[in-house]
Formats: sequence, C-alpha cells, structure tokens
Amino acid sequence: MRRGKRRAENAHTFILGNGFEGRHPFATLSMPAAYTAPRTMVDPAAPELPTIAYTDGSCIGNPGPGGWGVHVEAGNGRVLELGGGELDTTNNRMELRAAIEALRATAGCPAVAIITDSSYVRNGITRWLMGWKRDGWQTKAGKPVSNRELWIELDALARPEVIWQWTRAHVGTPGNERCDAIARSFAVGIRRLDPGGHPTLSAASGEPSSSLARRPRAQPTGTRYLSLVDGVVAQHATWSDCEQRVHGVRGARYRKVNGDDEARALLKAWGLSPELRVQDYRAAEGELSGHGELQVEG
Repeated sequence: MRRGKRRAENAHTFILGNGFEGRHPFATLSMPAAYTAPRTMVDPAAPELPTIAYTDGSCIGNPGPGGWGVHVEAGNGRVLELGGGELDTTNNRMELRAAIEALRATAGCPAVAIITDSSYVRNGITRWLMGWKRDGWQTKAGKPVSNRELWIELDALARPEVIWQWTRAHVGTPGNERCDAIARSFAVGIRRLDPGGHPTLSAASGEPSSSLARRPRAQPTGTRYLSLVDGVVAQHATWSDCEQRVHGVRGARYRKVNGDDEARALLKAWGLSPELRVQDYRAAEGELSGHGELQVEG
C-alpha cells in the first residue's frame, strides 16, 4: 500500500506527441506545461499495417528516481509518444509501467506488436504469469512475486492480438533508442509536485526544475561510481558515464562510493580483491582506458 500511495503522489505522465506524420519523427524531446495528461489511444480505424509499440524503462540507482517511455507507430503512419517518471522506483517497475501504458495506448487496435528490451517483461507476460496466478502469486521458490500489483494491471490489459517481442538494447534500433531517451530524461528530471500539481521550484533559482536543465549537485571529494560488467570493474567520475556502461546490460552491478574505504568495501562485497586495479571508463569512446589505470590504494 505504501508504494501505491507513493506512486499516486509522485508519478507523472506526459503525452509527448500525438498525430505526427511519418514513420520516425524523432524530434527533440519536449514537455508540456502541465504534469498531468488525459489517457489517449491510437486511432484503430482502418490501419494499413500492424501497430508497433516500443517500450523502455530507466532508473538511477535502482532503486531511485526512474522514468519510462513509449513510442507507438500506428499502421497508418501516425506516431504517439508517452513518458513519465516516479521518485522512488526500480528499473523493472519502470519497464512494466512502459508496457502497461503501451497496452493502454493501443487498446482497440486489431494487431499490435510490443517490443521491449526487458527479458523480465517479455518472459513474465509470455511464460511466467500463468504459473504465478495458478500458484497464488508465488514463485516456484515459494516467494511472493515482486511487483505483483503491476503484473495484475498488465494482465488485465493484455489481449490475445498483442504479440510480445524482445530486442537487444543499444544496438541502434530507432524506436528503442527513442524510448530510452524519453525514459532517461524523466529519470533524471523527476521532481515532486506541489499541492496544485505543479513541479516544485528550485531553491537556488526559484524556477521550475526541468530534466533538460538540471543543475548537478556537488559531489564530496573522492566520490565516484564503480561498475562491474562481465567481470571487469571500471570507475566513473559521473553517474551519466556509469549509466552509459551499465544501462540495459544484464547482470551489471554499480554503486556510488565516497572515498577509497568505501571502494575497497564494495569490491570485497562483490567478491573481488580490495586491491584490484580499477580502470577508468571513457564515456565518449564507450570503452575502458588501456593506460593509466588507477588503483585503490591500500
């Protein structure tokens, strides 16, 4: 009940665009003035081709602030985009929310393909859901199913004419990349609303906070991010650099550390030597540095 109440207070939904002509109108992300929007639906009238909906979710910290994005290409060539965010969530919850809103947006369309880069969502809806319901929302290990309320919401909207497909993230698929941009923008820019439903003001400037113009907070000396991908540890000066490496990578681990003591403790918690040499990650090239490796000093 607490998480549901939190979402009602702190979750925001935008309609980013509706009725664009053309197959891929990837315009610069824009946001309407209000933080609330009516539910909408793709016009199902006489579609020429099946409707395709791309979905994606993002979360900073996991758990932490998160966002979701939907990019719908209707059979008649028109495009609808949706996005939203929550202050306290997880990546899986944002992936589920994106799928839920995609189903809601395409209700009434006779043929729909929903394309997600989340194996959690695709396997859940196509393989696990029936067993969970049969077993009273328990996993095979006898534990409660995580995010049960979202799975129930998804199940209520699911239809036989919807095909669920998985795509690999960050391989240049236009619809998937667009959803990723929307989701990450909301994850970065999510803010509390005042009682009137407006974004809270920045204490420094007195202006509404925006995901497109967010002032970074000063980090304590020695603060950095460590990531672990395929057994290789890297360190990052900023969260955006760290996110570029770990976002959408199955099994990736990451955490912010403040100083060498926390870095050594984290490496030990990951089952690695505290004296391991940790490489810098060059975000611009998307690769680890081959020289000048930094070491957590003992």
